Amino acid sequence: IKAPESNPYRVWDADEFHSVFLDINNDSVKEILFTVHSGHSLHPRGIYAFDIIQKKIIHKFTYNAGVPQLISADINADGRQEIIVIKNHICLCLIRN
Repeated sequence: IKAPESNPYRVWDADEFHSVFLDINNDSVKEILFTVHSGHSLHPRGIYAFDIIQKKIIHKFTYNAGVPQLISADINADGRQEIIVIKNHICLCLIRN
C-alpha cells in the first residue's frame, strides 16, 4: 500500500485507534465509531462513523490534533448512549437528540 501524498516519509505511520459500536442513526444497527491518527502526517486524522450494512463512512469529524479516546455511556439516564471523547484528561461529551 502506498503512503498518502501528504506524508513526506512515504510510509503509513498510523497509530492509536479507538472504537465503539453505537447506533448513531436510530436504524437499530450499531455503527462503528473509530478514531484515526496518522502519526507524523496531518491527514487522515479524525473521528469516523462506518455503517456496516452500507459498508461506507457515513459521518466524519476531521481535525489536526492528536487522537482522542472514545467511549460511550448513558450519562443523562435517557436510555441512549452518548459519545464521550477524552483527550489529555479533558472530557467532551457529545449528546445526541
